[in-house]
Amino acid sequence: MSDMKDPLTTLLKLPPTRKQTIIATVVGLLIIGLSMSVLPYAKNHFLEVNAFYPLFIAWVLIGDFVTSHLFYIQYRASGEKPLLILSATFLFTALIVIPHAAAFPGILPYHWVGNLEQLSLWLWLVWHIGYPIGIILYSLNLKRNIQPAKFSREKLLRWGMLLGTGAVVVVVTYLLYYYRASLPAFLDGHNYEKLVYSGIGPVVAGLNVIAFTMLLLRTKFNSVLHIWLTLSVFTFCLDVILTLYAGERYSVGWYMARFNALLSATAALAVLFFEVNQLYIRLTRSQAQLKRSQTHLNNTLNSLSDCFVALSNDWRFMFVNKSAEQFEGIIFSEVKGKHFWVYNTHLLDTEWYEHSMRTMTEKVRTEFLWFDEPKQRWLETRMYPTEGGLSIFYRDVTLRIVSEQRMKEANEKLQMANHLLKDFSFRDGLTGVYNRRYFDQVLQREWHASTEEGTPLTLMLFDLDYFKLYNDTYGHQQGDECLTRVAHAVRDALSDSNAIVARYGGEEFAIILPQTDKIQAAVIAESVRLTVEHLGIMHNVSPAFSVVTCSLGSFTMQVQPEQEGQESLLIQLADQSMYEAKQAGRNQVRIHGQ
Repeated sequence: MSDMKDPLTTLLKLPPTRKQTIIATVVGLLIIGLSMSVLPYAKNHFLEVNAFYPLFIAWVLIGDFVTSHLFYIQYRASGEKPLLILSATFLFTALIVIPHAAAFPGILPYHWVGNLEQLSLWLWLVWHIGYPIGIILYSLNLKRNIQPAKFSREKLLRWGMLLGTGAVVVVVTYLLYYYRASLPAFLDGHNYEKLVYSGIGPVVAGLNVIAFTMLLLRTKFNSVLHIWLTLSVFTFCLDVILTLYAGERYSVGWYMARFNALLSATAALAVLFFEVNQLYIRLTRSQAQLKRSQTHLNNTLNSLSDCFVALSNDWRFMFVNKSAEQFEGIIFSEVKGKHFWVYNTHLLDTEWYEHSMRTMTEKVRTEFLWFDEPKQRWLETRMYPTEGGLSIFYRDVTLRIVSEQRMKEANEKLQMANHLLKDFSFRDGLTGVYNRRYFDQVLQREWHASTEEGTPLTLMLFDLDYFKLYNDTYGHQQGDECLTRVAHAVRDALSDSNAIVARYGGEEFAIILPQTDKIQAAVIAESVRLTVEHLGIMHNVSPAFSVVTCSLGSFTMQVQPEQEGQESLLIQLADQSMYEAKQAGRNQVRIHGQ
């Protein structure tokens, strides 16, 4: 059973119009006026029309059966349990009139049923007691917040109530028939005034008035159904009151009471037919609107540049837009309702299949990028779970992916070029070691680091002994080669340390040694001197040695905060140390500092 609470589908929620309220009020006033107009003549005997009562019973029987069925349909559509109570109430009145009619004199042959006049009156009492009880139960359940039952319990409830109603009618009829001889005799010919004097009649009338009052107070004409149901209960009350007041069958009041009973049976049925017709009109309009909305939705989906495919829960095509038709090379009208995997077997062993199964089973949205091997295309895919299956949007992003890859490669090459360009700007064009520009930046950085961290900083300066004489003797080309060999040898010798080797100018080189104290500097200085000497570059015109040598000066400082920005001081002190090495005979090292 669907739990539909839309006012479009349940009479309990349809608000009345002003016109409907006025019509119901006018009808009620006319009935009151007509009923009161016959009161002075209510006890007068009228014509005994034998065909009247069978027609009356047939009208009530058919009307109440149809009303019960329509209320049952409303209950199945809306899940409102009060409607099931109404259905059972009208079913009860339809069923109870059958034995009542059978017992009423003149309807069935006497030799079939015998004399059951007293039983017919008791069955009339049961009829007019059961109906108000049903209305009272309906009124009590109107505003209860009853949660929809599970399907199995709901099925048990509706069958239990309907079969139970039938069982009550059968059991009550049987008991009254079985004990008919013991029942008080209220009927004397056509006269039944004893029913009033016994007090039973007024109690039945009072019960109907209570039912009418409860319904009126609980509903206050808040829906179309309740306006006409209240009118039906009201005329049912008038039926009981006029019947008891008349006191005799086939009297004017008795006939008027039967007329009210017909109106009672007809009022609810008429509004049900009318409103079912209105609901059908609304439903037809809604279907037309739904069709227009579906057409609009299809046009919108077909206008998308993205491909769109809608699949059912059993993986069948429900919709394919124009973009998807063009990309996949299919026609929707030809594949509609057919199995998706029959046309896409190549997807079964791919991540696409895994994502689609996860979206379908776990009901989670999925987005991913994948490469379609047969088409050699990159597809950006979005999958959405729906109540009816799966919605898939995807687009061909091959050009974007290729462009992004090319852009990435270009960026990598550009970064590499920038790195090389930057490296070239910091390299000495002749020797390949760092140049003076880089030396100045590193010295400034390490000077600041030494100040912040309180670590020693060593600077070494060395130049080649008698290099001008070497240049003049062997030529500038040979001199450039000599500078290059010395620079590479020193750089390689210090490659395992954090030393920065730079060409300071001409034949002079500088070595920056961060976090290096005076003792460590002495070892490194001597290794540099030996490295140059062991190259064995011939220098036959040197006044002191037969190979190229160097003079090296080193100075180590513990930079103080107040010396921030005075890195030129370290250069000056290292230069003085180098001068001392030259003065001492060259091919020497001099170590100074803290």
